[in-house]
Amino acid sequence: MKDEMVCLEPFDWRYSAAIVGLRKYLEWLGVEESDLTITEESLEYNKKYFTRRDFLKFAEFYFKNEMHHIAIEEILEEEREQGIKNAFGSKTNFLDSTFNK
Repeated sequence: MKDEMVCLEPFDWRYSAAIVGLRKYLEWLGVEESDLTITEESLEYNKKYFTRRDFLKFAEFYFKNEMHHIAIEEILEEEREQGIKNAFGSKTNFLDSTFNK
């Protein structure tokens, strides 16, 4: 993919909000300030930094409290871990009582 620079100018509040969000995304991604052109008039960044997968990961990170599927995944993971602990705990107790007589 050819490196292409994209320039975003704050024509109204929506573009200004987009610039704020893009800066947060690019910072989260670890893009160096030297790879960006930031002025009072615009934000210029390389298009190669903007991928769907990375942006969705950022959105899940930044808006974690509003992402209900993340809360459900965490609950399921806790239940899975508890189930594993319970399963191994009961086997361990059985083995201990059987072989420690």
